[in-house]
Amino acid sequence: MKKTIAIVTAVLIAACVYAGTTTFSGSLMLRQNLGIKFEDDIGTTSTESFNSNAIWYATFGTSTGNMEDVWSSKITLTNQGSTSIDLYGGLTNRFGTKIDVSSIKWFQVACDADNHGSMKLGDGLAAWSSFLGGTNQSLTLRPGVQLMFWISGTNDYAVTDSTSDILKVTNTDAGAAWTNTVRVYIGGLVD
Repeated sequence: MKKTIAIVTAVLIAACVYAGTTTFSGSLMLRQNLGIKFEDDIGTTSTESFNSNAIWYATFGTSTGNMEDVWSSKITLTNQGSTSIDLYGGLTNRFGTKIDVSSIKWFQVACDADNHGSMKLGDGLAAWSSFLGGTNQSLTLRPGVQLMFWISGTNDYAVTDSTSDILKVTNTDAGAAWTNTVRVYIGGLVD
């Protein structure tokens, strides 16, 4: 049986427009179009498709669907190296202002496709358990994987100062001294 798979994923992110350190706006659109065609040995075909559109509009504020600040970082680690991102107390925005994230509205992580090994999120003390499910839980991202969520309602992922506010990033490659890179983007409400 032959399978033909066509996947088209388009992510359109409108640049956030900053006016000082307090306001921004933007939108995020994800359109995925997946078509699969099955063909047996005698030429009978069957197709299946999945089309999905999701749009999230982010604006400054504390109302449903809004964010107060955005943080991003490119993290490069050598083999089995790790770093801990302190979501409450350890982040600064692009203007150097300290931000204490109390809940996450938008999260995106991208593991570079040319990495030699996987990257792991979580599995540490005071782990961001509302997202990971517990302090000893983790999520493994293989090279080329991108993970993103946004919350348009009120069910944010909470961040609790000192007890559930650390996002640990680990390069799991134990081989030669490879350097792996992951990009992390976080937007949310701040205290």
